[in-house]
Amino acid sequence: MLVDDSSINKTANDIEPSTAEDAIDYDPNETIEECPPVVDDQQPSTHQTPIDKSILKQRLKKSPFRWVDFKAFYDIHLSTPVHNKYLKRHEVKRLQ
Repeated sequence: MLVDDSSINKTANDIEPSTAEDAIDYDPNETIEECPPVVDDQQPSTHQTPIDKSILKQRLKKSPFRWVDFKAFYDIHLSTPVHNKYLKRHEVKRLQ
């Protein structure tokens, strides 16, 4: 990586002054108008409709997620090689 020697040897006094474009006009008498927060201006929603169960079921059917009945899910007997190995190992420990 090439480094310019002139940039390495600069001191704090050698910093180039900013241009007129970079300068910010400072007015000590300037005041900033206070604006009320936007949240205070919002009105609470008065329109609340109860969701019908049939509409809710239709929305759930259209959902990309698969809804699982956990009671039915946990009643299913799990039978995988890893699960069977785990069960056998713990059955042996219980019998000892």
